[in-house]
Amino acid sequence: MNQKILPETPTLPLEATRIRPLLRDALRAARRDFESVTPGADEWVIFRPGSDGLNSERVSAPNYRTAFNHLAANSAEGKALTDYLWERGAFKASLHRDDGQHPTQEGWATVPWSEIVWRPLLHLTNLAAAKDFVALGSFRAWRVDDDDLEAAVDDLVDQLCERHCTIQAISPIANLRPEDGPCELEPGVFLETWSPETRSLFLTQYRKEYLSDDSRSWSSFGAIRIKTRAAISDDGSPATATIAATMDRLKWALMMTMGAASPFNEGPVVIRTPSGGRVQTLRRADPLAYNRAHVSHSVRAPEAEKLRALLANLRAVSMLSEDFDAALWAFGRACNAQLSRDILLDAAIGLEMLLLPKEHGESTYKFRLHGLAIIADENPDALYKDLGDIYGLRSKAAHGAASGEHKFRADAERARTLLGKAILSAVMLAESKQIDLHRSKRDIGDAVTAFVRARLTRPT
Repeated sequence: MNQKILPETPTLPLEATRIRPLLRDALRAARRDFESVTPGADEWVIFRPGSDGLNSERVSAPNYRTAFNHLAANSAEGKALTDYLWERGAFKASLHRDDGQHPTQEGWATVPWSEIVWRPLLHLTNLAAAKDFVALGSFRAWRVDDDDLEAAVDDLVDQLCERHCTIQAISPIANLRPEDGPCELEPGVFLETWSPETRSLFLTQYRKEYLSDDSRSWSSFGAIRIKTRAAISDDGSPATATIAATMDRLKWALMMTMGAASPFNEGPVVIRTPSGGRVQTLRRADPLAYNRAHVSHSVRAPEAEKLRALLANLRAVSMLSEDFDAALWAFGRACNAQLSRDILLDAAIGLEMLLLPKEHGESTYKFRLHGLAIIADENPDALYKDLGDIYGLRSKAAHGAASGEHKFRADAERARTLLGKAILSAVMLAESKQIDLHRSKRDIGDAVTAFVRARLTRPT
C-alpha cells in the first residue's frame, strides 16, 4: 500500500478574488451536470399553510445523496477550482492506494470537491426542494435558488480565506410576539413574527430537531433569528457559546422591559451556516409544551426601542468588565433551570458576582448591604429580608441540603428577578461612571464595595 500526503507543495493563503468566481462556477456546473441524474426517492413530512392552520403530509421527495457516486469532479469548472487549490497547497490529505501506484492529483481532487462543492450543493438542493414543497406541493429536481447559492459562496470564501463562517440561529418562541413587525434588537439579532409560509418552511426543514409536543416549533408565531460571524472551531463550541450568550442577553433585557419573571421559554435553537454547515442544535431547557405555563407578551415599538437601548448600554459596559458576561451566564442558567433549587442557586451565584468583593469577609451582611445600595425600585425592608434568605438558601442548594424545598420554590423566581435588576443597576452605574471599573481592575464586586463605602462615608 502506497501512502502520501498531497499536495506536497507549501500551503499558501487563498485569495478571495480568485476563489470566489471559481467556487460559484464549480457549484453551478455541478448542478448542471447532475440534472442528467435521477435522484433517489425519500419520504419527507412537509408542512403547508391551510385554512385552519398548518397542514402536514407525507410526500415522495428526492434523496440527492444517492447521486454522489454518479459524478466526480470532472467538469472544466470543477477542475479549475481544484487546480487552483492544488497550486496553493490547500486541503492537504493523507491518501493511499492498494494497487501499488502512488496517489495522484486526480484522486486528491475528490477531497476538496466533496467538501466545498458537493456538500454545499446537497444543502442548496434540499433547501430549494423544501421551498418548492411549501409553495407548490411538489419539487423541481436539482433546482437551486440563486440568492441562496450566493450566500453559500460568501460563507465558503470566508471559511477558506479567513477561517470564519456566518452563523445563522433560529429559536421559535411560543409566547412572545412583535406587534409592529420584525425588529432588530442588536446588530444581527431579530425578533420576528412568522407568516404561515415561514413557519411551514421551518418545520419542513427542521421537524426532526423537535419533539411532536414541543411548543416552540408547533405553536409559535414568532422567532428569534440571529446572524453573526464566528471563528471556525472543530467542535463548534465558540459558535454555540456566542448564540447562548445572545439568548441570555435577550432574556435579561426582556425581563427588565416587560417586567416578567421569565419573558420567554427557550427551546432547541437550530444553528446552521449558509453553505450547509451544521453546528449542534443548542438544547438548554425543557421544550415540552405541557411542562411550562406560557404568559403571552407583546413587543410594540416603545418596548422595542427600550430593548435596543438596554442592550446597547450592556454592550458598552461589558467592554469594561467580563463580570457582566459572567453574571448574565448565571442569569441564563437560572432562566433555563427546571428545579427551584437550581434556579435559586444560579441566581444567588450571579448576585454574589455583582454584590461581593473578592475578599468576602462578612458575606451575608455585605450581600444584603450592597444589594440595598444598588438594586432600585424595591421596598428596602423586604429586599433586605429576601437577600438574606437567598444567600442562606444558596449554601443549602450548593451542598444538596434536603430541607427547605418549599423555600426554594418560594424564593427561586424572586432570586432570578433580583439578579436581573442587579445587572441592570450595575450597567447603569457603570454607564454613569458611579462605579469605577478601571480602579477596581474590572471587578464589579470590588467596584460596588467602593461605591457603597463612598456613600456611607459621604459628608452630610
